[in-house]
Amino acid sequence: MPEDPQYFLKHLAQDVHWVMPEGSYQGHQGFLDWYTEIRKSIKPGCVHQVEQVSIQKEGADVQIELRIRLLAERFEDGQPINMLVNEYWQVNHTDDHLIINDYQVEQING
Repeated sequence: MPEDPQYFLKHLAQDVHWVMPEGSYQGHQGFLDWYTEIRKSIKPGCVHQVEQVSIQKEGADVQIELRIRLLAERFEDGQPINMLVNEYWQVNHTDDHLIINDYQVEQING
């Protein structure tokens, strides 16, 4: 995960609703709070493997569902992480990129 989260912020609505296994967050500041904490927990070099994708589009609104496997290592104890999650994104398509309005992650295992 990059040190600077600005790349991600440009793709998040100002009032994004961000739900992760670690908790629920609101807006850019909520995302930054989560991002700061997760970078303290997981060593650099984690891998997100996309195992499944489904995209539904209605006008400018897009619903994206993904199954992701996170492979990482914890700072605290060096233990490996092999976590399978379902992700649900509610997105709007602008002229030049996607903006995520709602981002939810449901842990399946790990």
